[in-house]
Amino acid sequence: MNRIIKIIFCICILATCSEISATEKNWKYRPDIRASIVGKQPSILTTHGVTYKENFFIGAGTGYIYLLDHMLPIYGTIRGYLPLKNIKHSIVLNLDLGASFFIGNPKSQLWIFYGNLGVGIDWKLKNTYSTISTMIVAQTAAYPIPVPLPGISVSYNF
Repeated sequence: MNRIIKIIFCICILATCSEISATEKNWKYRPDIRASIVGKQPSILTTHGVTYKENFFIGAGTGYIYLLDHMLPIYGTIRGYLPLKNIKHSIVLNLDLGASFFIGNPKSQLWIFYGNLGVGIDWKLKNTYSTISTMIVAQTAAYPIPVPLPGISVSYNF
C-alpha cells in the first residue's frame, strides 16, 4: 500500500510540473534519461521536472539500479546550471535524494536511503533545446552504513 501511495505522489509531481511549464513562460518541462556506472554496477534512471530560466531544475524520478541487489529508486532531484561565458555549455551540479526499494531478494529489507551527488558539464546540442550531460557522481545506498561509491553518468535531456 505504501508503494502505491509513493507512486501516486510521484505521478502528481510530474503532472504539476507539466502544468507549471504550460502556464508559465519562464518554466519549461524537461525530462531526461540517464545511464550510470557506479563502482562496477550499471543503472538507468529517468527524471522529469521543470527548469526555471534554464538555470535551475527541480523534479522527481525513478529507474533501475543494480547496486548490492536489484533496486528501484524513487527520488527528488535538484539541479543547477552555471553557464560558461562565450559558449553554450554549462557546469551542472546534481543532487538526488530519496528511497530505493529492493526488488530482487524478497528476504532483504524493504527500502534504504538513496542519494546521488554529481558535477559535470552540460553540452548543448546545436539548434535544439536538448543537451547531453556528463557527470562524475558519488552514489550511496545506506546498507547498513551509507558509503559513497564513485562513478560516471551520461544523460540526455530532451
